[in-house]
Amino acid sequence: LSGQQTLKSIVGSSPIPTFIIGKDHLVIYWNKALEELSKIKAKDVVGTGQQWRAFYKTKRPCMADLLVDEFQKDVPQWYAGKYIKSNLIEGAYEATDFFPELGKRGRWLRFTAAIIRNAKGSVIGAIETLEDITQAKRAEEALIKAHEDLEIKVKERTVDLAKANKALQEASDRLSIILESLPIVSYTCTNGNKNQGFSFVSKSIKEITGYMPLQFTSDPFFWQEHIHPDDSKRIIAEIKALSHKGTHTFEYRFLAADGSYRWFSDHRRLISPGRRGRNYIIGAWQDITEEKRIRQEGRLRVQQMMQSHKLKALGEVVAGVAHEINNPVSFIANNIPLLEEMWNAIEPILASNGASHTDWSDKGISYVEVSTNMKEIIEEFKIASLRIKRVIAGLKEFARTDEIVEKKPVQIEEVINGVLIIVGAQVRKTVSRIDLYIDSNLPPIQGHFQKIEQVIANLLINAHQSIPPERKGRIIITARKLDRLKAIVIEIEDNGAGMNQDLLDHIFEPFFTTRRDM
Repeated sequence: LSGQQTLKSIVGSSPIPTFIIGKDHLVIYWNKALEELSKIKAKDVVGTGQQWRAFYKTKRPCMADLLVDEFQKDVPQWYAGKYIKSNLIEGAYEATDFFPELGKRGRWLRFTAAIIRNAKGSVIGAIETLEDITQAKRAEEALIKAHEDLEIKVKERTVDLAKANKALQEASDRLSIILESLPIVSYTCTNGNKNQGFSFVSKSIKEITGYMPLQFTSDPFFWQEHIHPDDSKRIIAEIKALSHKGTHTFEYRFLAADGSYRWFSDHRRLISPGRRGRNYIIGAWQDITEEKRIRQEGRLRVQQMMQSHKLKALGEVVAGVAHEINNPVSFIANNIPLLEEMWNAIEPILASNGASHTDWSDKGISYVEVSTNMKEIIEEFKIASLRIKRVIAGLKEFARTDEIVEKKPVQIEEVINGVLIIVGAQVRKTVSRIDLYIDSNLPPIQGHFQKIEQVIANLLINAHQSIPPERKGRIIITARKLDRLKAIVIEIEDNGAGMNQDLLDHIFEPFFTTRRDM
């Protein structure tokens, strides 16, 4: 009896809802905490087997009822998936369940039931304690629901993000295809004065230069070292001067992997993110080599047209002047034989009748002097008129356009001699000596007389113009046969100023000259 009182005292003062049943399943004790939880007074349930009323709508065994009968095997039937064996008390069971009959909205309880034994170890009853875990359970459910809602939102956002990433990737792929198909190279680099640290160079650079993008991004000096030496200083200076401006375009030559130089148009824009980051540059390289070539060809064609018109006009003027000169020269040439015939008739008469006349001495001359000089004058007239005719013929031939004339046999010696008649006087202004070394019996070649003549004339004039006035000029003209090639080589050598490497690079450009003032 003392032990029962002690047990009742302990259970009664406990804040944990508790009830005790005997071996007969009748309620022995129902504490205050359980009265508050179940809203059932102890007096209404003690001594009865109605402990189930606190938890269930219809009669059924509680956990304590199963244990007092030692029907532990029936626990899974009534509390399937809701119970565990206690780790603290041997033979005790713990369970968690929702009881809709408790309170307005029902309650979640965690309850533990254990057997009560006497000193001999016999079962005399069972005790069951209950803990209201409704708030914790609802908080847990709310947390689980929030977690589930979050997972749903995460999944939705993940799907949206995947769609956005897919759309972004597709847009990026399309942009990459567009950029790689365009004849430009896009890039980004730092806004530095000393070097250009490239962070990105598009793949199209390989098609244009033969270099890989990595070669530009891994070596900060790679781009600068491949700019043409004649352009490098200018470009670096312009970059330094314009490092704080918005946009700028440069043109320079860039050394490709095959050793050739490509013309680049470099358009760059300065990006200033503000406080968010450092300034950087985005730009594009465009290969304008072909455009440069077309422009140069266009300028050359314009020059050719202008030169052609000039030559045509010059030819017309020369032909007109030659015609005007030819008439009086022909008159002189035709009358020289008459003059010679008259002198030949008069000279014997003078010799026989007037050679000793006193008037010769009065005039300060002699008959022999007049006779000799007259013959020399007539002979000089003949030579001079013949030379003028040859000059006129050379001018006409020089001015004639024979683009459509078929090639004919040409004697190189005749061409050289003809050129010397035309430009000899001009060349001798600075050239005191012209040496000819022309092989004898040069065979004729198939060609245009006038074109070969023009080439030789231009070379002689260039030689004459390159000789300083104070220097004793000399020109050597050599013509010889090459049997192996079945050709004739014409060499013109002078002791003028010569040409440096820059001029040699341009000698085959049409109409290139260093004498624009002439």
